[in-house]
Amino acid sequence: ATDAPDPSAIAPDAEAFLVFTSGTTGAPRVVVHTRRSLAATLACVGGQLAPDARTVFWARELHLLLPTLLAGGEAVVAADGAFDAGRALDELARHRATHAFLVT
Repeated sequence: ATDAPDPSAIAPDAEAFLVFTSGTTGAPRVVVHTRRSLAATLACVGGQLAPDARTVFWARELHLLLPTLLAGGEAVVAADGAFDAGRALDELARHRATHAFLVT
């Protein structure tokens, strides 16, 4: 027997995880994602991905990687550093990406 809580007993608007922003459009801040927002992201994005999806990311937030992984695809996190369009094209070609997620 386990003492783990029943997942269905956790409210949909309960906190699921935090994302720390870089402050691109203002001061850096913490964004609270709920179970509901995570489920919406997975349903929206995940439904568009095939098991052979290969997504290259320029973001490291777990909730953005999950749809590709749950679809059975491959998630590639691009090298660190500022976004550069030329390097992005090289990364997409090198990894034979079917999708890309860019945060600039």
